[in-house]
Amino acid sequence: MPSEWVKAVLDLLEIRKAVVSELSSHVNTRVEMNNQKASKKEYPFLGYQFTSPYIEGDGYGIYTKETSGDDVEVTRTTFPRLTLSMTAYDMDPNESFTLAKKAHAWFSFQGYDYLKRNGLVVTETGSIENRDTLIADDYERRNGFDVQLRTTEQLSMMLPAIETVQIGRSEE
Repeated sequence: MPSEWVKAVLDLLEIRKAVVSELSSHVNTRVEMNNQKASKKEYPFLGYQFTSPYIEGDGYGIYTKETSGDDVEVTRTTFPRLTLSMTAYDMDPNESFTLAKKAHAWFSFQGYDYLKRNGLVVTETGSIENRDTLIADDYERRNGFDVQLRTTEQLSMMLPAIETVQIGRSEE
C-alpha cells in the first residue's frame, strides 16, 4: 500500500465562513470578498482579502505516530499564520473610519473568543490606515487594516508495515 495523505486541516473556505458571518453580524453590514466582478456596490460595506493565505510557522512541527493494525499513521501538526486585509468602504470618510474601527475592535476584542473556538487565534491586529481611492470624479472613502490569524494544520500519512527485510552482505 503506497503512502497517502489523509487530511489537511487548513481550509480557507471554512475560515471565511467563520469570520464573515460573525463579523457581518457584529458590524451590522455586508462583508464581501474584495476584487470580485460585480455591479456597483451599495455603501457601506466591508471588504476582505487573504493577502498572505499561508505563512509557514517556525520549526518542523509536532510529529506523532499511531499504529493501526500493522500500519503506522504519522501526523505532523503545525501552526501556520495567514494575513487577512480588511477594508471599510463608504462615500463618507467618517462612516468609513467608524466601520473600520468596529471591525478592528471585533478582531482585537469582541470576536477574539469566537475566533478561538473556531480554531483561529488573532496574533496581530494592525493599525487602521487610509486607503481612499479616486473613482471617476469622486473619492471612495476607504479605511482598512490587516489582521494576522494563526490556525492549526495537520498533515497525516499512512506508512505500511515492513513485512520482510532482506539481510545480506554486499559484494564489492
